[in-house]
Amino acid sequence: MVCLDSDFLIDLLRKNDAAITKLRYLTATNQKLCTTVVTVAELYKGAHKFKNSDKISKIKLILDEIQILPFTTESAEKFGELFYHDEIKSNRPGDMDLLIASITLTSNETFLTRNMRHFSVIPNLKTESW
Repeated sequence: MVCLDSDFLIDLLRKNDAAITKLRYLTATNQKLCTTVVTVAELYKGAHKFKNSDKISKIKLILDEIQILPFTTESAEKFGELFYHDEIKSNRPGDMDLLIASITLTSNETFLTRNMRHFSVIPNLKTESW
């Protein structure tokens, strides 16, 4: 399963050609798609910032098609571990990105993002871009 970051989902909403091509590839290769509940919160935060009801409707349509990974006690423990991990202390991503990474890691998913600067420092996180 491939876990989709907010930047990918936003690019889909904006009809970005590269994101659409990647989505076509993922579906053609029968990849199951998911995202995290934290990513969902980021999407709705952005849509509500601009009071964009059309965008909110589009987000709901996309989310109806993919699995939403929850924040569990296992991912909460992983978050605490990552927050103080020696390899990322000096270049730690923000809390939201660490929450997303902890959910993705505990679910054993590949993470699809263009934000490699934040996520490439996370140990054992399998990342992919488009």
